[in-house]
Amino acid sequence: MIEDIYLRPVFYGSSTVKPDRGFGLSLHTVTRPPLAGPYAFSRIPRPVWNKPKVYLTQDITQTWLFNNFSSGYEGKTSIRRRIPMSLNTWSITGFSVDPLHGLGLVTSPKKLKVSKAFVVTLDLPYSVQRGEILAVPVVVSNYMNEDVNVDITLHNPEQKFEFAEVSNEINTTKSKKSHTSVL
Repeated sequence: MIEDIYLRPVFYGSSTVKPDRGFGLSLHTVTRPPLAGPYAFSRIPRPVWNKPKVYLTQDITQTWLFNNFSSGYEGKTSIRRRIPMSLNTWSITGFSVDPLHGLGLVTSPKKLKVSKAFVVTLDLPYSVQRGEILAVPVVVSNYMNEDVNVDITLHNPEQKFEFAEVSNEINTTKSKKSHTSVL
């Protein structure tokens, strides 16, 4: 078969065509081309989509007190650590290793409930345009066992916003610097 490449004939089946030297010689070797043979795919890892996917039904709990402590002769120690500021219930467990008594385990986990007396929540919008008037609801959650009168003060020293009068507040004082409401 002859085709017009550089005005020379090309024969299919030959390895290369070199216009300046003529036809190349086909060289047959005993080596195999890439990915040919019985062990061609033995070192290629399995595809990622073949691996099982793990879906968590809830968040993995964090660990904040995982340390080694040495106790005294009586086998007791006191630990003081700052608790992370998250409203949570922590489960405290422990174990001990002693050369004389062996392994000691806590019989049942102890629960430590972390809470705040008050939590103030502002329900802010996603975006605001300049000059827009909006109401920002403030929710104060009381986690104590008794009712308490609360003073909420919003400071505005740089005059970045103005306070508007709202008719459903119990006691309101308006000023340019701060706004106090008694709920």
